Amino acid sequence: MGHRHRAELSAGPDRIAAMGHSSGAHLAALASVRKAAFGKRREASTVVGAVVGISGVYDLTITDGGPDIYRRFLSGASEELPERYRRASPRQVATGDAPPTLLVHGSDDETVPVA
Repeated sequence: MGHRHRAELSAGPDRIAAMGHSSGAHLAALASVRKAAFGKRREASTVVGAVVGISGVYDLTITDGGPDIYRRFLSGASEELPERYRRASPRQVATGDAPPTLLVHGSDDETVPVA
């Protein structure tokens, strides 16, 4: 199928949605909000038409030092690497041109509390 049928199917990056659960929700949201979040080395487009995140973490900056999993993920504590935590937080790097986004989160989630 690929590119040959793109026109007849009205396919394109704006018709693609990113969806994820937990860390997948975090990555889907981060990939969709802004190319600049990845710095100058990021060359591929991350344009998507919509995002659905289920039980994700969208702001790593509001932690007290960060849980151990954040420290392992970002190679240090939030106090040591505040800019890295900010860039890894979809909420911190989102701009007005972010795609339509639906975030779903259970109020009884004890692992990732609703912020």
